[in-house]
Amino acid sequence: MRVANTARTTLVTGASRGLGAAIAIEQGAVGNNVAVNYFNSAEGAERVCARIREAGGYAHAFKADVRDEAEIDRMVGEIKAVQAEIDALEED
Repeated sequence: MRVANTARTTLVTGASRGLGAAIAIEQGAVGNNVAVNYFNSAEGAERVCARIREAGGYAHAFKADVRDEAEIDRMVGEIKAVQAEIDALEED
């Protein structure tokens, strides 16, 4: 199911903890759809998504090792299928 609103979609890498999580939460707070990237911590990514949703935002977690081009391509395809085109990238 694709997101139904017209907000911008921001991909935040390393968003399951620390600075990446803070950036993802802030992107949700300003009204952006957030693609929460993680590599190891699905639980952390889901906690970040839950915080964004609790505040009224839209977020979805996507696992990928951003050091691997094939994984990046797969993740971008998944984001486009679920959310929309990516409008911005924030890296941790």
